Amino acid sequence: MKALSALRQVFSLKKNEELRKKFTPEELKRIVNAMKEYAASKLQEQRAICQRDLEKAYNSGDNNLGTNPFITDLYILQSLKDSETPELD
Repeated sequence: MKALSALRQVFSLKKNEELRKKFTPEELKRIVNAMKEYAASKLQEQRAICQRDLEKAYNSGDNNLGTNPFITDLYILQSLKDSETPELD
């Protein structure tokens, strides 16, 4: 449903029925599937960025919060939070 809502917004339409007038059911299904695939690929990319940041911090050898700059970045500067919502495009 989120995909249809987003598609309606793009075309400034108010109801799903208006979308059905603009596109055939087959076209709508292909568009929605493409949107879902795109979102899944971006989610996978986002997870890879977060995983890389975590591995960098915890594989750096020093697990002390006060002396390890990578862990300090994760917890104090919230770099992990920033990597959760990267600008992917």
